[in-house]
Amino acid sequence: MELPDQYRTLFTCVALTGLRVGELLALRWSNVDFARHELSITHSLWRRQLVTPKTKTSVRTLHLPALLTELLATHQQGTRFNSMEDFVFARADGTPQDPDYLRKKVLYEALASAGFKPGYRSHGFHLFRHSAGSIVHSITRDVKTTQELLGHSRLSTTADIYTHVEKVVGQEASEALAKAIVHNEEVPLASEKVQ
Repeated sequence: MELPDQYRTLFTCVALTGLRVGELLALRWSNVDFARHELSITHSLWRRQLVTPKTKTSVRTLHLPALLTELLATHQQGTRFNSMEDFVFARADGTPQDPDYLRKKVLYEALASAGFKPGYRSHGFHLFRHSAGSIVHSITRDVKTTQELLGHSRLSTTADIYTHVEKVVGQEASEALAKAIVHNEEVPLASEKVQ
């Protein structure tokens, strides 16, 4: 998917953090700690106004991967809106980006140019969040870690909506159960089996 240069850091940020679009667009440079590789989520953008995040647990600090830290540093150097209270992803007049414009004119057009037909409510910013949660869960297999990344107040929200049991996880779970119950027989886990 080919994105215009001025939006690449924005889309990389949402893909690597799983932020809600309002949280992403509310980011100011004061939220980025380059030295500690941290991103603090303190506000959300709702109808062009800064508001408190959706829930108490939505206020959180995330680790910034080195790649994203470098992209944000380069982005800050390349914008005239680089003081601590300026928006990280500002429009030409310094105001935050418009989520509808980004979805319809940037994301949907990039998807269309790549041969995908965006579906109603299936290819918006929330897809990045859903993907981030699912990927983190598939790697860590830890719903709590996924919950903290996404800033959910309830673990059940994360478990029910954002994580998917992979076939191999189900296989390993059933093999582990068999091994635990029939402990005197050698029952290898699926991951221990020779492929």
